[in-house]
Amino acid sequence: MPIDSAEFISIKNAFEARTDLANYTDASVQAVRDEIARGEILLQASDTNIKKQAQLDAIVAALNTAIANLKLKDADYTAVNAAVSRANLLDRDLYTNFDIVNDAIGAVVPDLKITEQDRVDGFAAAINDAIDALEFKPIDTSAYEAAQETVPADLSIYTDATVNAMNDAKAAIDTFLAGDVNISHQSQLDALVATYTAKIAALAVKPADYTALNAVINEFKALNEDDYTNYYDAYSVYRSVNNWKTANPNKLITEQAEVDAQTQLLRDAIDALIPVPALQPYFRAKEGSTTVIDGQYIYGLKTNLTAGNLRNTFLEYNDVEVEFTKAIEDARYYGTGSTVTVTYPDNTVEVYTIIIFGDVDGNSLIDSDDAYATLAAAVDNSLFNAVQKKAANVDGVRRISVDDYAIINDAVLGINDIDQTAIA
Repeated sequence: MPIDSAEFISIKNAFEARTDLANYTDASVQAVRDEIARGEILLQASDTNIKKQAQLDAIVAALNTAIANLKLKDADYTAVNAAVSRANLLDRDLYTNFDIVNDAIGAVVPDLKITEQDRVDGFAAAINDAIDALEFKPIDTSAYEAAQETVPADLSIYTDATVNAMNDAKAAIDTFLAGDVNISHQSQLDALVATYTAKIAALAVKPADYTALNAVINEFKALNEDDYTNYYDAYSVYRSVNNWKTANPNKLITEQAEVDAQTQLLRDAIDALIPVPALQPYFRAKEGSTTVIDGQYIYGLKTNLTAGNLRNTFLEYNDVEVEFTKAIEDARYYGTGSTVTVTYPDNTVEVYTIIIFGDVDGNSLIDSDDAYATLAAAVDNSLFNAVQKKAANVDGVRRISVDDYAIINDAVLGINDIDQTAIA
């Protein structure tokens, strides 16, 4: 009697007709295939008959057990894990809404089977969509704002170079912030702010302006001390100011008041200078000398008189032209009758005649010729002109007499000297 294989064949055909076997683990599917193979071997044996029915029934039972034990594969979480890893690489502090990513990750159900792969894939998609929907926080400009607060209110006291460098650094920040920036660009902004802060710290105060001080010092140095009655009062101020400048050559513009104060000190000293009164043209007897200028006569001189004696010892004059003319053209000295011609700036001319008492012949000596000439003139006054008469009148009496001769002769002999100043 043949074996009854209908149930086996029905189960086998139903299994092989299934389209979902890929959802099950290879091992569990193989266990079913192994039981089918055992049944097929049994049915194909030449001696198979009803006597082996029990073996086939055992195979069918084992087959049903294997089919019942088919094990579904786990769902593939690779995409989910990749999305979670992507999220973990992000800095949560950079975003305003990172909670949507946390929510998407928190919604993942673990250990689902392959039959729910679509659901698992939905978890991955949700996480990636949440990541893509993240919004960056705005960039933090607080450090920039704080740096701006440290900028000095008055930039005019700082050098143009350092102010320009600071302004350039600020302009770079403003240009950067005008772009599409967010907190992901924070490090770039921080670097720009660091540069800006450094430029603020590097602001260099301008040096003080010494121009006016140098000018007033040079003005004083150009003065002639002889032109002012109180020059040395101003000079003491000049020395003090100049010493201050030497000791303080690098004052800053914030100390300009100190420089200006020194400038004003010297300016005040210069303004207080009193000019020496301008001398008017003059011609006169030298102060302290024996010279007498009486009308158009000059006496109180000496014998052996030279032009140098007249200029240096007996006369002084200013802003006039003076010409000395000898009474005897080829004489060595200026004697009685020599003239001094004085021309003033307005072309006024004054002529003075030199009288050396006792010198009647004009050779600037008192000798025997003068004595004998005076003796002759005592007899006949007409022998002398007015100048000779004045030179011969050594006794102070108006008329030439033998007394004048006697006095001149005594001078020749060395008995006495003729006083050149006492005779009028």
